[in-house]
Amino acid sequence: MPATTRNVRSGRTQAERRASSERRLLDAAAKVIAERGTTGVSFADIAREAGCSHGLPGYLFGSKTDLLLALVDDVLRRFRELVEPAVGQQLGLPALLATCRIFLTSLDRPFSHTRAIYVMIGEAAGAPPELQKA
Repeated sequence: MPATTRNVRSGRTQAERRASSERRLLDAAAKVIAERGTTGVSFADIAREAGCSHGLPGYLFGSKTDLLLALVDDVLRRFRELVEPAVGQQLGLPALLATCRIFLTSLDRPFSHTRAIYVMIGEAAGAPPELQKA
């Protein structure tokens, strides 16, 4: 079935279902990584938290490292989406202060993605090289 064809039962395209599954898996990964770190988490743990089959994370992301890279990209994209409107056309100190306000506000929220990224930063020394770069 082409990605643009709607599924009769769900009313969603294949691309929409895939995006939804990826979102659930990234959210689940952030939650379990925030609680246990990257080394204490498996695809099965993430799948269980997301409420999907144990094979889906591997199918969608390929490897645990690729899932972690996708999580880093997702967190950074979300942060940019908060920062860009707040900073606007400002430069220099005003832009830096606006970014710092958003950063500090994010630390005050119960947002597992923020905690997960800090856990990953803390574990980066022992991570695969491609994850260390991210």
